[in-house]
Amino acid sequence: MKGADIFATVQIALSAGDKTKRGTCCQEGGSKNAKKGESENSKGNGKSGSGVEKMKTKFKFLLIFIALLTIALYFIVYEVAVNSKASGSAVSFIRSSEFVRGRFGEIEDVKLNFSGYSIRTVGPKGNAELLYTVKGSKKTGEVNVELESHLSDEWNIVKVRVVGETWIPSERSPEAGSH
Repeated sequence: MKGADIFATVQIALSAGDKTKRGTCCQEGGSKNAKKGESENSKGNGKSGSGVEKMKTKFKFLLIFIALLTIALYFIVYEVAVNSKASGSAVSFIRSSEFVRGRFGEIEDVKLNFSGYSIRTVGPKGNAELLYTVKGSKKTGEVNVELESHLSDEWNIVKVRVVGETWIPSERSPEAGSH
């Protein structure tokens, strides 16, 4: 199919839902005054619109395939994030941190939010920002943990945020360092 044929087919497909189908002058070998409701491919064969219907069906299947592929890829990437070393360090920190336990009580459950993660690595360096839903004996809320990695597989806590409060580890803090 040449470019002009593809353009004509797409134009006919786009107007297929419209009661007044438009012909096009862009098809190769087509007349410049194509009749309404007819395409060059359907003239005289009694199958007006069958090509359009096939194209609409293929387009629907393509959209469904792309949507399912996107959903599958999202869940695969989510599982990779949940099982990453950065996430392991963050969860370990959340469960053992006095700062977090002081706000939530004893930590009962920690889950990575479906839309709350970003892990970037370039060679041996990396940074991550992970948002967790934390359920504690006092309350449930969200904890945002920022981590970084330099020249190793070890992820260090850079910053922790809990609903309006921020904790930045210092070298003097017993919680500073890697988790």
